[in-house]
Amino acid sequence: PTPTLAAATAQVIAPLAQIPIFITFVFATRGLIGESGHGLADGGALWFTDLSVRDESLALPLLAVASTYANLELGFGGPSQGGGGAGAGAGTT
Repeated sequence: PTPTLAAATAQVIAPLAQIPIFITFVFATRGLIGESGHGLADGGALWFTDLSVRDESLALPLLAVASTYANLELGFGGPSQGGGGAGAGAGTT
């Protein structure tokens, strides 16, 4: 089936909508590292109040890996949903 104009437009608009979020993230990170009065030593939250020290619990790196993996699995359909990679649908009538 050929993609419709609405589907093609959605594929373009969704990534474009993330650009302002990315730019905000970049400027916030630059401000955190810069000389704005706040810094890595006092810019954290919850249990990670000092961002200049190593995370001894490894909670943040593990959370980042788990959320990235889950995002990729959900985004690509994952093996439990039939995949969608090369050869998907081969042999069906």
